[in-house]
Formats: sequence, structure tokens, C-alpha cells
Amino acid sequence: MLATTIAPFAVTTSAAAADDAPCGFYTGINAYYNHCGDNYVTIKVDHWDDRNEWSYCSAPWEDKYLGPTNVVSFAHFAKAGC
Repeated sequence: MLATTIAPFAVTTSAAAADDAPCGFYTGINAYYNHCGDNYVTIKVDHWDDRNEWSYCSAPWEDKYLGPTNVVSFAHFAKAGC
């Protein structure tokens, strides 16, 4: 009976953790940028070599995969709009 009670809570906790990404740049094994806003913005992505930087237009509330952390060093807000 105890295992049956615990299992649903474990699933709920895991699902909630996946939805709680921090706003802005964050990493795990990979790098991501989570835009927590209601407007479109331009995000600049920095690479480890400081030469292959790129930008993209982020939709409102978009959580975007940027690449592996050994390639992507940082990402930040560049300007409002795209």
C-alpha cells in the first residue's frame, strides 16, 4: 500500500520539475535559454571561442535548446523585438 501511495507523488514531482525551468540562460548537460515574457525578443548566443556567436528571435515563453555546454558558453537578452 505504501509503494502505491508514493509512486504518484514521484511522477508529479518529476513533471513539475520539468516545467520549472529558470528564466534566462541555464545549463545541465546542454545549454538552454528560457524567455519568460509576453513579447518577442532577440537573444544572443555566445560560443566558447567568441567567434561563432549567433542570435535568434525568441517567441513569448519559449524554452530553447541552444547546444551542448562545451560549445555554448552563455546566452543573453540583446534587444526587444526581432
